[in-house]
Amino acid sequence: MAKYELPEYMLCIDPGKTSGIALLRSVDGEVEKVWSVETDYMESCNLINKTIIEYGPKLRIVYEKFIITPMTAKNS
Repeated sequence: MAKYELPEYMLCIDPGKTSGIALLRSVDGEVEKVWSVETDYMESCNLINKTIIEYGPKLRIVYEKFIITPMTAKNS
């Protein structure tokens, strides 16, 4: 079986009115949290931009795909 190699850094984003963002680091096949926050939209945008600039090509972005439908309000 082929071994999947994790990227060195992963920026994980859970968007919403309050967004959750975490920066994870892969070390020897183990994943560790560098930092995580819950913040509003504008601060999320600023933090994502800053992180992309700081970590550049070592960074991969992971995000939740969230689609708003007529059922969204009923399920919230």
